[in-house]
Amino acid sequence: MNLDAYKGFGAWTVFGGAGYMKYGSSQYVALHNGWNANLGAGYKLDASDDIGAYFYFRQKISDSGYADRELTGYWNHHFGSAWRLQAYVLGGFSDGSPDWGVGGSMQYAF
Repeated sequence: MNLDAYKGFGAWTVFGGAGYMKYGSSQYVALHNGWNANLGAGYKLDASDDIGAYFYFRQKISDSGYADRELTGYWNHHFGSAWRLQAYVLGGFSDGSPDWGVGGSMQYAF
């Protein structure tokens, strides 16, 4: 369960949230439930583009695992009202996070 909130200030949007996840376990891997949180800001460049960054934290969920801490920067481009392209880069700050990452997605809203 997560609770997220955001607030706009002109072209800027500040957002954040916190949550608790129940992972469950199997006979092979014992997982613990854990807290997570995020905090970030976005900036609307124009009618089609926005950029932003956010920090994500997740508590470690196994005895042998590590906490997850990542900083992600993103760019969104809207093609009209239905299509959206997103690209992102991320850097990890803990042994439970990837060292770095790059990705993208294309979305269509009905």
